[in-house]
Amino acid sequence: MAYTDKTNVENFLNITIPASLNTQLATWIAGVKQWIDNYTGTTFESGSETRYYDGSGSRELLVDYFTGDPVVVTLDVDGDDDVSITADYIDSYPLNETVKNCLVLKSAAEVGVFPKRQKSVKVTATFGWSSTVPELVQMAATQLVAYFLQTRLKGGKNVTSEELGDYSISYGKVDSAADELGIKNILDQYRLFNL
Repeated sequence: MAYTDKTNVENFLNITIPASLNTQLATWIAGVKQWIDNYTGTTFESGSETRYYDGSGSRELLVDYFTGDPVVVTLDVDGDDDVSITADYIDSYPLNETVKNCLVLKSAAEVGVFPKRQKSVKVTATFGWSSTVPELVQMAATQLVAYFLQTRLKGGKNVTSEELGDYSISYGKVDSAADELGIKNILDQYRLFNL
């Protein structure tokens, strides 16, 4: 899922983008999405999947950022399902946030601690931010892509890397454009840090 599209960019700039730039535009949209994911430390796509974690030997386990209610199963030493932990016996933290990254076992849980060994916990959850891209993230992506499109339409060739024909884009250039446009200030509220 892209964070913006051709229609958004056209509406933002109040222009019609020539079909000859469609491939370049797709490259810029993908590059901006990757830059936003790298900058914020998360993705605004989401999907349910299963991930495996090393147990902590305690009641608390740090996992990748997720939304919703996870399904948690401890694994035996052979890597097979061992104990399914009832959802009512797990708290997800931070409590007052939509995006969470910590599981804490309640005292009545089926296990006392997450087993302290490699790949001892299986978590199925909706990893990522949410099912829809937040409007501010969509706006930031649209502004960044529009910036590069305007540069191209004015005949500019001022970025390097990720080449497409005679024009290319670099993460360094996206970074400086984001500074110039104030995009980092918009994205800072979504920025997640792993400890």
